[in-house]
Amino acid sequence: MKSTMKKMTCRALVVSLLALSFQTANAGMIGADRAADTAPADRTLVLSVLDRAETTAQLQAQGIDPATARARVNAMTDQEVQAVAQNIQT
Repeated sequence: MKSTMKKMTCRALVVSLLALSFQTANAGMIGADRAADTAPADRTLVLSVLDRAETTAQLQAQGIDPATARARVNAMTDQEVQAVAQNIQT
């Protein structure tokens, strides 16, 4: 009786190991260009906020030229633009 149970358990383990061995995971490194795919969208978001009438009015009220603000956004790094875009979205 015990040997039959052992044989059934061994068979079940062999079948499960065979079935699970075909499922593999793939992992790898990605380049910085693929990791930063959101940079153009973030920059577009920030620039679209600067194009709004209420934003332009607030900038002018504080003595900031909207064209200068756009130029500064274009000069920002992708990481800086991403941080500003996250602040806008929250």
